[in-house]
Amino acid sequence: MLMAILQAVGAAWYHCQDDAMKTCKISSLVLLIGYYVLLIPLAWLQYFWFNESSWIGIIVFWVWFICIVLASALVAKFGSSKLDLKTWYNDIFFSGIRPICWHMMKLSEGGWGKVSGFIFELWFCFSIKYVFPWAMYTLLIMTIKADIDEPYGEYHDGWQAIGALIPVICFIVFLC
Repeated sequence: MLMAILQAVGAAWYHCQDDAMKTCKISSLVLLIGYYVLLIPLAWLQYFWFNESSWIGIIVFWVWFICIVLASALVAKFGSSKLDLKTWYNDIFFSGIRPICWHMMKLSEGGWGKVSGFIFELWFCFSIKYVFPWAMYTLLIMTIKADIDEPYGEYHDGWQAIGALIPVICFIVFLC
């Protein structure tokens, strides 16, 4: 799961992020920081402290996300960049993942119409950039909580620690 999250983040957030920063740095940072500042702690809070009410975290996250998107768009529109909504949508909101989507569309055997291409782009980009990291990260934290509550396969705690340590070491190597 961690590898899938890192791949989605790499493709959708890291890839071409420098282009988004050149377009409107503040708007890009509002979107990037705003998305992750709640995503990272919220899943831990949902499943370790408010487990009985964890479903509220879904609502909180997506309401927060809408606010962040609006803030990013408003900063792009009324800030120093004075971007129009289409430029913000193309170059900031879907930066990174949009070129990958276009490549996927070019690989298809049939041609894409204007409407069907727009719908596919919206679905693909939104899913990979925003929904997938949130869903997989939340699932990862849920799994960690479940394994703490009831160890996987009733293995000894030492084996559980080794099983958790290997992905952590791989993640550290990945970052270096």
